[in-house]
Amino acid sequence: LRAPLHVAVCSGSIATTHYLIGMTADVTACDRWGNPPLVDALGVSVKSAAILIHHCSAKLPAHLAEGEMLQFFEEAHEQDMSVVAQELGARKATRMALVAASSDARRVLELALTG
Repeated sequence: LRAPLHVAVCSGSIATTHYLIGMTADVTACDRWGNPPLVDALGVSVKSAAILIHHCSAKLPAHLAEGEMLQFFEEAHEQDMSVVAQELGARKATRMALVAASSDARRVLELALTG
């Protein structure tokens, strides 16, 4: 069994990861292999998701190699969430453009029908 947060992290969907965490998803829940979402994010090299989950106070299981993980988080803190902010900003801009295009198309259709 895998929680939605595990799936979002492994698929690289930072927007979904952010949403699920905002909806109080458990960042410490383990999947059937005993891994929390943080381990999945590190395993598939989704740094922005790992940074986000780590900032929610998620801890690594004691059985993992602490040296590698500490190095990763030192690098992640240096980025200071800029990767996450850039990805969310780009997705928001795309979504806003799609909404605007949809509104424009709707207006044209309304004019054609009433016109």
